[in-house]
Amino acid sequence: MRKFVLIVGLGAVLAAQSAFDAAKKSFEAMSGYKSSLSKTIMTLRDANGHENIRKLEMKKIEHGDGDRSLITFLYPLDIKETKLLSVEKLKEDDSQWLYMPALKRTKRIASSNKSGSFMASEFSYEDIAAQNYQKFTYEEPLKIVDKEFALVRFPKDAKSGYSKQVLYIDTTTYLPPFGYLLR
Repeated sequence: MRKFVLIVGLGAVLAAQSAFDAAKKSFEAMSGYKSSLSKTIMTLRDANGHENIRKLEMKKIEHGDGDRSLITFLYPLDIKETKLLSVEKLKEDDSQWLYMPALKRTKRIASSNKSGSFMASEFSYEDIAAQNYQKFTYEEPLKIVDKEFALVRFPKDAKSGYSKQVLYIDTTTYLPPFGYLLR
């Protein structure tokens, strides 16, 4: 009988939390690192199964009024040293600039073009930008699916390419669950 009461009690505590509070806790769980450097590989596949491999370096710095990130393409040679600088602004549209070394020019990404394709991938410039919880409204009540919060959020930016997003967060760690990209 005690175990049943404990489980029901824990479920009531999780359910009493708002979706906004869960999003805030998740953001805080992923913050506090000051800066990061990572290298990754992006594999683009066309309808015929042909692959195009791209290697990237991503640098990110936390800043009080919004994070800054710089993505640099390392491979293939035709786009090597192409860079995307993103500057998050909490109270207005983020700023993004794309430097194209082959043309020796920098292009500002207009906020009206954030839903455009990022470097011929299925990612948009909006996907690459910071995902601050304050830039969304949330559907209440908070849903719990398989020990994960299923946060339904709506971008406040009218120019967003999304009308609604569902974000999964582990109910214990407040981090995206391992393997979340495989959904």
